[in-house]
Amino acid sequence: MKISIKICGIAKKETVQVINMLDISYVGFVFFGKSKRYISLEEAADLSHILRDDIKVVALYVDPSDSELDALLQSKMRFNYIQLHGQEKPKRVLEIKQKMQCDIIKCFAIDENTNLSELDKNIAHYELGEKDKILFDAKPITDNDLPGGNGRVFDWRILDKYAMTEQFFLSGGLTPTNIHRALRVSKAQNVDVSSGVEVQNGHKDAALITQFVQAVENYTACSN
Repeated sequence: MKISIKICGIAKKETVQVINMLDISYVGFVFFGKSKRYISLEEAADLSHILRDDIKVVALYVDPSDSELDALLQSKMRFNYIQLHGQEKPKRVLEIKQKMQCDIIKCFAIDENTNLSELDKNIAHYELGEKDKILFDAKPITDNDLPGGNGRVFDWRILDKYAMTEQFFLSGGLTPTNIHRALRVSKAQNVDVSSGVEVQNGHKDAALITQFVQAVENYTACSN
């Protein structure tokens, strides 16, 4: 069983060089100005062309405007996915997908009060395509928190319905230490990590990234 890894919030050439040596399938660049992981389009464009060709590049936005999307289209950045981490409605997601001519990762926030039946109905409204993805992340504690990348964990057991399906990413507080349990409980085949491989202030740590990838590989080896 192949478990795909996404490292989100990349901002440095040194981090890209580490990623290129590891079995990482997705890399995310954050274009949300309030995030400590924010990167300019120009910087991301340069980094995107240093990444291995087989790594899928994800452009992360929160309720992007048409002008923001136009800027991405006009940039030199290569990208495979648009990740939508805001309150984008199904109609808007379809508009973005058609405008950008790429696949979508739509994020849904979860906490202990999440009504799973309502969540399923909400997801169904998006009519996501075969290559589109769902990303489950922990809901922020307050409205002032960022919509993602807060290092919070939710109860992975509630994702039982989605176990062993390739369409969803597990995110939220994953670390080299807890990833074994997260995979065992959620049965996720795609995982997304950001704060769990950082030392401080949004700066990715080469050792932690390597440890995270090795932990996933060890889990896979033990599961086969």
